[in-house]
Amino acid sequence: MTGPAGEDGAAGRARQEAAGWFARLQAGASEAELAAFEAWRADALNGETYDRLARQWEQSKFLANTSVGKGRDLGRARAWHRQPAARAAAVAALLVLIVGGTLLLRTGLRPDPAAAPVAYAGKADAVRTVTLADGSRVTLDRNSAIRVAYGASERVVELVKGRARFDVAHDAARSFLVRADGGTVVAHGTVFDVERRPALVRVVLLRGSVEVRADSAGARGSARGRMLAPGQALVYAHGKAPSPPVAADPADTAWPDAMLSFDGTPLRDAVAGFNRRNPVKLVLGSDRVGDLRITGAFAADDPMGFAEAAAAMFKLDLRRQPDASVSLQ
Repeated sequence: MTGPAGEDGAAGRARQEAAGWFARLQAGASEAELAAFEAWRADALNGETYDRLARQWEQSKFLANTSVGKGRDLGRARAWHRQPAARAAAVAALLVLIVGGTLLLRTGLRPDPAAAPVAYAGKADAVRTVTLADGSRVTLDRNSAIRVAYGASERVVELVKGRARFDVAHDAARSFLVRADGGTVVAHGTVFDVERRPALVRVVLLRGSVEVRADSAGARGSARGRMLAPGQALVYAHGKAPSPPVAADPADTAWPDAMLSFDGTPLRDAVAGFNRRNPVKLVLGSDRVGDLRITGAFAADDPMGFAEAAAAMFKLDLRRQPDASVSLQ
């Protein structure tokens, strides 16, 4: 069977499936759907095909200017798996439009700033970097996801889950906003990290300057927000004003690297860093163990090597648990 634009075999299937996932994500995906998408995207061909399609959509924004785009109902995308014929027709139409995007741009068609947002997801076992339409680069930690919506006056990125580093391209005409769990980070030509944790959001500034605001009108100080300087970090909870800035731990900014470096870092924080990156989880047996401070550089993908080093350094008992986790006591 021959796929779109004469493609066949794996490449054609990947392109069809990428278009289906693309439309479903724009309609709003559940946690289960995001997990399924990430599993599908872990395949190298699938990931490359989806990223290429997403970049073409984001760069052209031409779909809303066509008769198909103006009448689209992405809310029906979730039902495609129950309607094979409808799914095939819709995917085929989307592929034709995506492939034709460059031609439409060349003929002078203006992009619609209200076009649907684009979703990106990090792999389960690796950090990845994507380049957005304006040249900004986003590095996604493992199991992280964002949604990008660019308009005429602002560039908005929602951190759906996990952690991301934003290297923002300067654009005097459009502000760059990152939204996460009731707060907004406003940036211009800067580099910063945003991380969603279970009960709060953490922002760390590496270069430039950013302002962090609480979106809730009832949060005291939310209108003014708080400014960060390079090397500073703060946290905020949903509906509450950001905390005062503090000096960031250097280990907080090393997560995209192959090594994790610690300098007098509490063991609980070091363990948290490894747990965010690896399927094998490290568990501390007590608060006393968590208070121990560790210094050194360790391979980010080798939690057992780190655990063995910590056990030898602090004379701790290292135990493998039935659930495959490793405890330090």
